[in-house]
Amino acid sequence: MKISVIVPVYNVDKYVEKCLDSLVHQTFDPSYFQIILVNDCSTDKSLSIIKKYLSKYKNIVLINNNKNEGPGNTRNKGLKFAKGEYVFFLDSDDYISKTALSIVYNKAKKYNADVVAYNFTKVTESSKKFLPCRKDFDNLTKNKNNLIKKFLSAEIDGSVIFSFIKREILSKNNILFQNIIHEDIPVIFQVYYFSEKIIKLNDIIYYKIFRDESIVNNLTKKRINGLLTSFKIVLAFLKEKELNINEFMPHYLKGFAGLVGGLIELNLKFHPSDFSKRKKVYNYIFENIKKDLSKSKFPNETYKDKICNFFCNTYKSSTNLGNNAKIFEKKISNLN
Repeated sequence: MKISVIVPVYNVDKYVEKCLDSLVHQTFDPSYFQIILVNDCSTDKSLSIIKKYLSKYKNIVLINNNKNEGPGNTRNKGLKFAKGEYVFFLDSDDYISKTALSIVYNKAKKYNADVVAYNFTKVTESSKKFLPCRKDFDNLTKNKNNLIKKFLSAEIDGSVIFSFIKREILSKNNILFQNIIHEDIPVIFQVYYFSEKIIKLNDIIYYKIFRDESIVNNLTKKRINGLLTSFKIVLAFLKEKELNINEFMPHYLKGFAGLVGGLIELNLKFHPSDFSKRKKVYNYIFENIKKDLSKSKFPNETYKDKICNFFCNTYKSSTNLGNNAKIFEKKISNLN
C-alpha cells in the first residue's frame, strides 16, 4: 500500500460527498491507496452518505467511534489502520484535486522525501479565483535550528492537512494527536523536527472550505485552550530534547505574543457590541496564560505584541477582572 488517506468525519453531510468524490476519482490507482473514514458519532446524514460509497469502492475503510472522541483521537484511530508508506490527512469538509495523490506521491518518491509540503486554496461561496494561500515555504529551511525558530515564531503553518508525510516518521517517533482543538500544531512540528528531507510543492492540490460554523470562525473556550496548549506542548517537547532553550525562547515568546494578540483581535471581531462576552473571553485567556507570565518578557514590536503586552500588564496588576477589561480596552483604543 502506497498511501493512506485519513479522513475524520463529524456532522458534515453537506460536504462529505464532494470530499469523497474527490478521493474516489483520483488518477492514482485505487489499489495503491486506502481511504480511512473515521466517523466520530455523527448525528446527521454523514454516515448514510458514506455507506453508499462503502458498498461501491473496495479501497474505503469505515471505522465508527463508540462515542464522540474529537479530532485528535479520531485521527489517531485512523493511523492505527493505516498501511500506506505515506499518509495524507484530509478534513471531511474539504476536497482535493483529482491528480493530488499522484503528484505528491511521485514527488515524494523522486526525492526520497519524508514530507511533501504542498499548497492549498480557500474556497468560499463567493470564490471565483483560486489563489495559492501558503506563505511559509521560504521558512521550511534545511537548517534545523532555523526551522525551529521559524515555527516557534508562528511563521510556519501549523496544519497537518497541508503535508504529505512518510508514515514511518509518525510511527518511529510515536507522534500522536492530543485530544484538543488545534491538535495538529504539535504533530506537524514534530514531523518537521524529525524529517531529514522536506520537499516544497507550490501546486494547489488542496481545497479548504471556509464555513460559518467551522472552528476558525468561532472563538470558544475549547479553541482558546487548544491553541495555547498546543503551543506549550511544542515548547515542552523541545525541553524534553534537552536543546538550548535559551536560544529558542525569544522566538517562542514572539509566537506566543502573536497568538495571544490574535485571540484578542478575534474576541473584538466576534463580539464587537457585547462587552460582557468580551470580558469573559479576556478572563479565560488570562486564566490560561497567567502561570506563563512571571518570567516572560514579550516583544513589543508588532500590533499584536503591543496588544499582548497591554493585556498581560493590565491583568497582572489587579485581581479586579471586570475593571481590567475596561482599562485594557481603553489602552488599546489608542493604538488604532
